[in-house]
Amino acid sequence: MLHTGITEVYMISDKAQDLIDSLSAVGDGATTGGLLGFLPGNLGSVLGGIAGIFGVGTLIYRWQVEQATVSGTGIIMYIQTVESTQSIYFTSQ
Repeated sequence: MLHTGITEVYMISDKAQDLIDSLSAVGDGATTGGLLGFLPGNLGSVLGGIAGIFGVGTLIYRWQVEQATVSGTGIIMYIQTVESTQSIYFTSQ
């Protein structure tokens, strides 16, 4: 059975800014974590790679939220689920 649906989360501009700030902090942490890739051995490479992937995803979400907030209104976060896969995107209200 195919399960699909879209959840809409509405945020006022202050909450959208809180989201941007949070995504920035996570992105900074992931960038720092990416430095683990320079450690010798396989563990450092694996952890650094995971942090790098996580950091890029966070930067993409932050960019989308920043673009959605340009109008000065709130934003809408759409969470679309198909089976067990979710995609998230943002638009302005």
